[in-house]
Amino acid sequence: MTIDHLPGDRARHLAAQPLAYAPTGMIDGPTPPGFTRLQRSRASTRRDLDALGRDLLSWQVQARSGFDVRATDIPLRLGTDVEMRLGPGRLGLRIPCRVVEVVEESDRVGFTYGTLPGHPEEGEERLLLERDAQGQVVMTVSAISRPAMAVARLVSPVVGLLQTAMADRYLRVFDR
Repeated sequence: MTIDHLPGDRARHLAAQPLAYAPTGMIDGPTPPGFTRLQRSRASTRRDLDALGRDLLSWQVQARSGFDVRATDIPLRLGTDVEMRLGPGRLGLRIPCRVVEVVEESDRVGFTYGTLPGHPEEGEERLLLERDAQGQVVMTVSAISRPAMAVARLVSPVVGLLQTAMADRYLRVFDR
């Protein structure tokens, strides 16, 4: 799929939007009522954290997972707005988010994004690469969310299965 810069009018629109939930940083705290947690991990076949981190911070994981990605910053940084689409053209599901945390340390690289209005869910998702004591790189996808759209609330068990399937897809493609 594609990775491109977000057009100016769409970037300005997203920049004016507040996060669809409050407060940021909820992924590290207790699970609020109505929210569910997800956490999945997988070790990479590659050991080059720097290269894997560059791919992660440049939206490669999302693109390789089937999303069209349009972002205000490539590579991402704190405050980057992104709009991903899954599915064909205008019929595709629109998924707007804002980067609320960036981690760039010697043994950890990753980011957390929060949902913006129009996202089918409310909450945060973190994609984090960590080098373990043996030098192996492990990716962890963590999320805390609840359905935001009425249709998503009606089929919330299905939404949970789809979120788990997408996290598993991220883990399958991250070290390509």
